[in-house]
Amino acid sequence: MVGKVFKSMVLGCMVGLVVQGCAGTGGLGGSSGSTRTYEQEYAAVKKVVNDIVQNSVFLVISIEESEDNTQTKYYISKSNYVGEQQVNQHQGTIIVTGLAEGGTRVEVENPEYHYTVPNYEKEDYRREVFRRLEKALQE
Repeated sequence: MVGKVFKSMVLGCMVGLVVQGCAGTGGLGGSSGSTRTYEQEYAAVKKVVNDIVQNSVFLVISIEESEDNTQTKYYISKSNYVGEQQVNQHQGTIIVTGLAEGGTRVEVENPEYHYTVPNYEKEDYRREVFRRLEKALQE
């Protein structure tokens, strides 16, 4: 009886540690992106996203556009200084996709972080991009 209770407690602790470990590395599903769909056409949303990226603290690493002009990927980062040298850190992605049924889907992927990086050092591109995007689309 005591052995079963002890085994149950150990198993419960192990499950708790695994769940906590997964939460610290980006969640159980491993998804680092967040997606929202807008009623506006692709060209309009793409222009707003382009303006956000060009006129903000983000650095554009590269921009890729699909051959059929229905998807654009922005690879972005923020820069920091190491000594006197500027370096790009914390790469993320913004993906703008025109939908066949109308509207536009925007996905923002935050940078991947090792679990040892403190929360106050992690960048939240989703919050920044979606806040600016929704404000611009409402105007």
